[in-house]
Amino acid sequence: MKLARTLHLLILLTLLGSCNVFKIADNHTKGKLKRGGLEHTLLETDNYTFSYWDTKEIDKPVYMLFHGFGSPANFQWYQQAKALSKTHRLILPNLLYFGSKPKGTEKYSIQEQVNAMSELLNALEIDSMVLGGISYGGLVAAELAMLEKEKIRKLTIFSSPVKFFNDGDLAAVESNAGVDDISELLVPADVDMMRQMFDVVLYKDRNIPKFILRDMQENLFGDETQSKRLKALLNEIQSGKEYFINRDYQFDFPVLLIWGADDELIPARIGTELKAYIPTSTLHLIPKAGHGPNVEQKKVFNEILLEFLRE
Repeated sequence: MKLARTLHLLILLTLLGSCNVFKIADNHTKGKLKRGGLEHTLLETDNYTFSYWDTKEIDKPVYMLFHGFGSPANFQWYQQAKALSKTHRLILPNLLYFGSKPKGTEKYSIQEQVNAMSELLNALEIDSMVLGGISYGGLVAAELAMLEKEKIRKLTIFSSPVKFFNDGDLAAVESNAGVDDISELLVPADVDMMRQMFDVVLYKDRNIPKFILRDMQENLFGDETQSKRLKALLNEIQSGKEYFINRDYQFDFPVLLIWGADDELIPARIGTELKAYIPTSTLHLIPKAGHGPNVEQKKVFNEILLEFLRE
């Protein structure tokens, strides 16, 4: 219901003002982060320019949380920022090509994302933290946790293609969406495919007005250079699929797994298999939620996450 009310508000504001829908949504979600005490920061290191949100409360334990594919951190964690910042120094990096960027040659592998986030940790002098991510960001978090094991106190993975996402899962998504390649769905080239992406990602089909879909598509995926970068990121994941399937993840710290029970993109079965695979993990399947349980079922998601962080 809250998502529907937000969409109605966006429509009203668009009809009454001159701002486009994307700008309104961007300002709204950034405002939510600011009200949670987060500041947007740009940081230059030897190899990267980082864009990230940070409460900068050094007296609190650190929780670094990665966003998923397609949009930056403010669009994906605005429903959690205020609650999480009450107990943690919350850091929300924008991953490479979603706000942060490399200096020199562009590289698109998960390992490059991991190297970048490791450099950010060192630049911020963080030696102890809770780490997490959703979807694409969950895969980055799992790999970073392997690299920086001594710094990790807990790990949270949400709706992510970690280890058990296979060719059959990919083929099912492509078949259900009517596409030949996953990049057609996740880097939509037009309004129709933008609607198809929302239909796959969300639990319920939303009758989102065409002009909203057009505006979001143009701002998130309309730039040709950015579109090529996003496709390159997806290609790198597919080319390294055997590595991730055979990866031996060894975590001796608590791991929280949360999935939407009706996730059509990264099915809940993967969460179940991860639960059996990681001895220190707990799994929660949230009913009536698709690929974004943190947005569609915010209250339930936040209660589970906050309880895990308190333990």
